[in-house]
Amino acid sequence: MSEDLAKRIVDAVAQDLSELQFGERHDDVTDSVAGVVKKQWNPWRRVFGGHGIAAVAVVPESIGDCAELKTFVGMVRREINDRYVGFAAYKSSHSFIVLVCPHRLFEACDDIASRLKDRTGLHTNIIQGVILADGETGAVTGDYTRPAQHKREYDAVLSATLRAAT
Repeated sequence: MSEDLAKRIVDAVAQDLSELQFGERHDDVTDSVAGVVKKQWNPWRRVFGGHGIAAVAVVPESIGDCAELKTFVGMVRREINDRYVGFAAYKSSHSFIVLVCPHRLFEACDDIASRLKDRTGLHTNIIQGVILADGETGAVTGDYTRPAQHKREYDAVLSATLRAAT
């Protein structure tokens, strides 16, 4: 059920972010990452900065608590970095991560989104927002970095997730 919800969320995110110039889509990226929707490099941003990424990941049933979920998000960040960001000290990308969680984990960690987003800009891939979706009930919660430079994009990802989860 979680995998189906993740696929619906990827479809909805791709549709909503297409209006914000996110046009590159990758499905079944890894066992955990169901899909990535990416903004194309802007020629000016090649010199002065990175690009946007929205990733949808299915949290494995084996993840049992908030600490393990935090470790899982670190793994998702590394996978995104390795495949889509690379490294350049003067360029950074911004990401939004949607986590499709088992119901018990969603209930236990419903306030963890604020602890998973980046509080500093000291990364090549800055997590601007994290959204959790309950794989069984379709409930959705999330948080974004304030002040978010990319709030419209976060709002589009959140709206798409809410629409796909209902």
